[in-house]
Amino acid sequence: MRRVLMGGILAAGFILCVVSASYAWWAKKAKEAPASTKEVARVQAPAEAEEAVPVAPAEEIKEAERPAPVPPAVSPEDLAKKRAQKEKKRKAIDANQWEVTVIPMSGKGDKTLDTLVFSDNKFSSQAYEKKGYVPSNYTVSLTDDGRPVVETMQSEEKMGILFWRIEFDENLAGCHGVISLQVSENMTEDYSFVSTAKKPVVK
Repeated sequence: MRRVLMGGILAAGFILCVVSASYAWWAKKAKEAPASTKEVARVQAPAEAEEAVPVAPAEEIKEAERPAPVPPAVSPEDLAKKRAQKEKKRKAIDANQWEVTVIPMSGKGDKTLDTLVFSDNKFSSQAYEKKGYVPSNYTVSLTDDGRPVVETMQSEEKMGILFWRIEFDENLAGCHGVISLQVSENMTEDYSFVSTAKKPVVK
């Protein structure tokens, strides 16, 4: 009976030791768990940072993406004043003619002479009128410094379309400009010209 009792006591002691050792092992692991979690987070953080998409600062926005500036509004008084200035220049140009020297911009061909005539609010070129181009209406605009610019278009079925741009001196004593003759869709002949004399139109 004593042997049985002693055996039971020894078995109970052994089980108690095993349980105590297991409890100590699991307690140690539980204490180490936060450090392991922190280590994993520290290791993973750079990888996550690399995957983040960088955001460009506002100053690096492309100029093309910025909205176009809105031009200042022009008052009705300013518009009326500008129209009056254009009309004044138109009247000063009318009833006058300018003799010009025409030069091919291609560098090929000879210089030619022409006379640009403004009469009865119509524009004509003596040289091109002989080729079938009839007098045309024209528009007058002003440069920033107040010099008048005349633009017009003339057409002749066989010759093609003529585009004129004539820029005058401030006092209208001289002029210079460009002639563009569109012979066909894929062929254009360009000329420049400069005035040599100014005369009144004789009717």
